[in-house]
Amino acid sequence: MSNSAIEIKDRAGKVKRTFFPCAQTGKIPSWSTIFLDLALENQGQLRDYDFSSAIKEQLTLSRIIFEDCVLDFEDLKRSAVTECIFRNVTIRQTSFHHLADRSDRAESRGTLFRGCRFERVKFFRCDFVMSKFFECEFVECEIVECDMRNVYWFDRFATEATIWDELPSFPDPFEGSTLKKTRFGHPAANMMGVPLQMMIPKSFTSIWEHLGPIKGKMLKLGYAFREEGHDAFHSSI
Repeated sequence: MSNSAIEIKDRAGKVKRTFFPCAQTGKIPSWSTIFLDLALENQGQLRDYDFSSAIKEQLTLSRIIFEDCVLDFEDLKRSAVTECIFRNVTIRQTSFHHLADRSDRAESRGTLFRGCRFERVKFFRCDFVMSKFFECEFVECEIVECDMRNVYWFDRFATEATIWDELPSFPDPFEGSTLKKTRFGHPAANMMGVPLQMMIPKSFTSIWEHLGPIKGKMLKLGYAFREEGHDAFHSSI
C-alpha cells in the first residue's frame, strides 16, 4: 500500500477498491468514511474483504453486514459498532481497549457494540477490556485467548436492580459458542467497586462454566461484598 492511496483487498490479495486522497484537501478519507462508501456501493453487505493490520483509528460503524472477511485490525479502541452483522468472519489480535496513559487509568475506555450479531466468528487474542456488549448475540462463535475482563454486559437502564443477586436472567450471549483460554471477571484491585453492569449475571452460564468452580466462587463472593461506588470507575487493567 502506498502513502498516497488505500488499497482494499480480498482474502486472496487481489485489490478490490482503491481510495485516493481528496483532491481539495489532499487527505486520505477516514476509515469510517471508507466503510460507509463501501457499504453504499455494495448494498450494505461487504463480502470477502481482508482488512488485515490496516486500521489504526477510531471507527463508527452502523448497519453493515460483514461476510467472509478478515478483520485483523491493529487498533479499534474507543469505536462504536451498532446493529452490524458479522458472518464467517475472523477477528484476531485486535485491541478494542483504549488506555491513554498507563500511569493514569482514568481514561481507560473500550469499544461499544450495540445490537450486533456475530455468526460463526472467530475471535483470537482480542483485547475487549472496558468494552460494552449491549444486546449482542454470538452464534456458534469461537472466542480464543481473548481478554474480556471489566466488560460491560448490559446497559445500566436495562434493569432496576441495585445488587448482583437482583439481576434479571439476561440471555447467555455465548450459549452455543466456544470459549477457550479467555479471561473474564476483574482484577483484585477492582473487585470491591465494580459497576453493576460489569457484573457477570448468573444467567451467563457459559462464562461461569468457563471460569471454573474456584474462580467462580471467588467472583461471586466479591460481588456479594461489593461497595456502591459514586466516583467514576477506574480500571486497574
